[in-house]
Amino acid sequence: MAPGCEPAAVRAMMEALRPLVLGQSLAGAGGGGFLYLLTREPHQRLAVLHVLNNTPGLGDFSVHSVELDMDGITVLRPAHGCQRLL
Repeated sequence: MAPGCEPAAVRAMMEALRPLVLGQSLAGAGGGGFLYLLTREPHQRLAVLHVLNNTPGLGDFSVHSVELDMDGITVLRPAHGCQRLL
């Protein structure tokens, strides 16, 4: 995304969160619908909320948490006598 094309409130949010994150970017319509970030430490929802609640000029926002499954997907073979068409 081109630097400086995000709204001022989003820029303020990203700058305020910079010490907590390894990386962050915008996604959604026009690149401004959703800010996603990867925190330096796990389970940082409260820290993110604290920073955002103490950053002036942000207006309404919500914080959503996700976790990465580090084990991945396991594919099991069908039991004898069962066949599946994919």
